[in-house]
Amino acid sequence: MVRLPRVADEKVERAAPCQHGRAGCQVKTMAMKRWEVRYRIGASQYHSRIVEALSQADANRIFDAEMPGAQRCGSARLIGNA
Repeated sequence: MVRLPRVADEKVERAAPCQHGRAGCQVKTMAMKRWEVRYRIGASQYHSRIVEALSQADANRIFDAEMPGAQRCGSARLIGNA
């Protein structure tokens, strides 16, 4: 069982096991990618905003949650991560 740290306690007892549950397996982390989202507010011109997320669907959800009053135009577009 993995215990998450409390606010005052910043130590984690042990790392989360991989999907196989073996102690020797390496858990790989996914890199965050940068996505550009175009949007409009009311009848204004187009604006764009950069969102960091794991996937395109996550980028769309994050944008919709951060700017509920904006009308997203299309879907998020992957931009260079250099």
